[in-house]
Formats: sequence, structure tokens, C-alpha cells
Amino acid sequence: MNRFQTNAFNCNLRPCILAVTHAIPALQSTPAAGVLILAWALTEVIRYPSYALGQSCPGWLNWLRYTIFIPLYPIGAGAEMKLMDLVGRCSLTALCVCV
Repeated sequence: MNRFQTNAFNCNLRPCILAVTHAIPALQSTPAAGVLILAWALTEVIRYPSYALGQSCPGWLNWLRYTIFIPLYPIGAGAEMKLMDLVGRCSLTALCVCV
């Protein structure tokens, strides 16, 4: 998979996860949902100021942008997997009382 395909996959995955989580209210109160939103939010709060500042981006912000990715990526991916696991379990029950 090349960079474009990876980026396209990641960009299309977020709306799907949000839609599924929104559609199943029981998932919204799980720790996985909270961790996922926190990981995504921290990533974006750091990324967009560095885009906005462009060439005048301070070194510490640039460093933080590329360093915070290291712990947040597996945390976010793990939370996504846990949510999808919970979706699978909930789809097996009629009322989604599994969480």
C-alpha cells in the first residue's frame, strides 16, 4: 500500500467509526470511545497550528507534531479496534446490552 492509499484509508475510516459509534448509543459511553476521541483531538490540536504557521512554525511545535504521533497512533488504533470489537459483539445481541 502506498502513501496515498494509506492516507485515503485513514481519512475514510474516521467517518465510518464516528457513524457507527453515533448509531449505537451504548458505545458512546465506553472507555474506548473516550480514548479514541482524546487521541484524535490531541493529534489535530497539534497538527493544525503547525499547518497554519507554515514556515514560521516553531521548532518545538514541529518536534511535538512528529513525536506525539508515536504514542498516539497505537493508542488510537487500539481504541478503534476495541470499538469495532464491541460493534461485533453488539450486533450479536438484539438490544446491544453487551457493553
